[in-house]
Amino acid sequence: MSFKISSIEIVHPDKSLTSKIEFSDGLTVIHGNSNSGKSLVFVCIDHIFGRKIEKEKSKFPMDMGYTDIVMRIKHDSGKMVVVSRPIDSNIFEVTSDIPQIESGTYGIQASKTRRPIFDVFLKLIGFEEPEVYKVVKNQSKLTGASLTWRTFQQLFVLDENSVHTEEPVLLRGEKTARTKVKSALITLLTDTNFDELVSEGGAEKERLKNEGTLRYLKQEQQYLKRQLDEDAEWLNDDDSILDEELYEALLEDAESLQSKINSIVESINQLNQSKANEQARLIELSTYIGHYEELESIYSSKLVRFSAIRRYAQEASHVDKHHLCPVCEQEVPDELEDEISLPDETESETYAQRLTDLRVVLKANKAEKAEVEEKLAQINSSITELNDVLVKGLRPQYQSINALIHHYIDENNRFMLHEQRVDRFHLLEDEILRLEEAVAKKGTININAQFPLFFEAQMSKNLMEILKSSGYPNLQTADFSLAGFDAYINNRQKSTQGKGYRSYINSCVTLALYKILFESAVHNPGFVIIDTPLNGLDDPQEISDDATSELHNFRDILQHAFYQTLIRLAEYGQIIVMDNNKNLPELPSLEGKCDLIEFTKSTKRGRYGLLEGKTQDDFQDQEYVENEIQDEETTDQEGSETEKVEVDD
Repeated sequence: MSFKISSIEIVHPDKSLTSKIEFSDGLTVIHGNSNSGKSLVFVCIDHIFGRKIEKEKSKFPMDMGYTDIVMRIKHDSGKMVVVSRPIDSNIFEVTSDIPQIESGTYGIQASKTRRPIFDVFLKLIGFEEPEVYKVVKNQSKLTGASLTWRTFQQLFVLDENSVHTEEPVLLRGEKTARTKVKSALITLLTDTNFDELVSEGGAEKERLKNEGTLRYLKQEQQYLKRQLDEDAEWLNDDDSILDEELYEALLEDAESLQSKINSIVESINQLNQSKANEQARLIELSTYIGHYEELESIYSSKLVRFSAIRRYAQEASHVDKHHLCPVCEQEVPDELEDEISLPDETESETYAQRLTDLRVVLKANKAEKAEVEEKLAQINSSITELNDVLVKGLRPQYQSINALIHHYIDENNRFMLHEQRVDRFHLLEDEILRLEEAVAKKGTININAQFPLFFEAQMSKNLMEILKSSGYPNLQTADFSLAGFDAYINNRQKSTQGKGYRSYINSCVTLALYKILFESAVHNPGFVIIDTPLNGLDDPQEISDDATSELHNFRDILQHAFYQTLIRLAEYGQIIVMDNNKNLPELPSLEGKCDLIEFTKSTKRGRYGLLEGKTQDDFQDQEYVENEIQDEETTDQEGSETEKVEVDD
């Protein structure tokens, strides 16, 4: 069970100022220049998701008369839930078509008169009785906390100021809350309720459980050891050694051929454009020639007629009456004999000059037409020659070399599988060591040991796929470490990298988890929201090392590839992205594949910003400043405000 955000509405007593933005079920990209109101969309969503009110730090234009935020939610059953919340209140009104979710008044926290709003969102993703679920708050003391929406919201909602964090992006915020977030994620994945664990006697049960897990992992380790022993036999075989220099040479040849192919294709495209231009000119000339020839016939006929009339007039003066007309060869009536007049000599000369000029133009057009026809023949010949080079030469060569490359890759995968077994063997060693320590200690828990066995490997796999498809240059390895709960790309930590590198990697990690939740989780929210996923990638001042430099150099390619990846991942669920225009690829590559909503900051073109009828001048005296939006700490959203936070070990 999951849901999608259908729309957000900011209500104003003046209905003309009520602002609404709708989201597609796939990918929605809200884009514009800086400070155009994109992040206010994020704030509105966060408001409905239960962010506490801090009037002194209000993110809303409080003095403009806006009263409420309304979110329309579409459940995967097709039914709707509408959640409304005043801008300055912690009270919610819910209207639901879903039987499991009651309509009525809700609050941030449960009270005698109100249910907690978080129950609505938890029920939307399949928690029938969310109030019974507990998460681990402290793994050393085995204390617990209630499961709320805010506990794990940060796993799939990434704001602008957190996207470039040096911390593990899935565990950002207070370190004391990390165990709680991890255990909440485990609950999403497996529907695990830690209620018994954090209750009396739960620690001993967990210790016994760890003993069982320990036995299983040791069996797996023994199985891997046998596989590694078998690998050793073919690793010692000289035939199994891959010629890396040959592989590099093949890659260079393939790159060279591809460059030649691209160059010829570009030449063919240019020739086709020239061909189209010449064909258009040929049609134009043919039309002109047809008109000119028609005029030539008309002018010639007129001159012949004028000449005949003059000749008749000369003859009529020397012959008797009742002679034949030289033009129509009929007898001229008596009454007309005296009325015959000669044509105006000036008119005759005019037509004669026109005919002369026309024939000059006609001759020039026919000459140009012949030149165009010859040029078209040459273009067609060149296109044919280039196509022959492609079809009969370069492309067969490229296909042959590409086949050799794929053969190398297939062979290399065998080695990679061996390396994965080695890595897995070492990971098992570490996990066995941690579990042995956990078993030895009473009243403690190793929260990482509670994750399903597939999680770490699947996160690494998803991360590799997403990075590869989104254009990461020179990608060799991509690993998600459960111990550090973060990504390691080409064996690099992100904390030492530039802002743009961190934003890109953090966005990819968030998307990797989004994919796992869709494919494997018992409870899947069904969407992901990222504000400015490539934030800082365009800033040359952020380039501090080779990794960041590479990303900066490949920025244009990366932008295009990253957004194409977003389009592909939107097949799983809803993706909402807020981004600056400078971070987007060329818009034609996105049109028709996602929902593009532009905030123009212009009163003359498109939508100014989120708030209808409001411009930047209206915000001058307001406390709201888009780039000052900060994510509220997870711990501030849950439990009692006076509850003492225990230190997580």
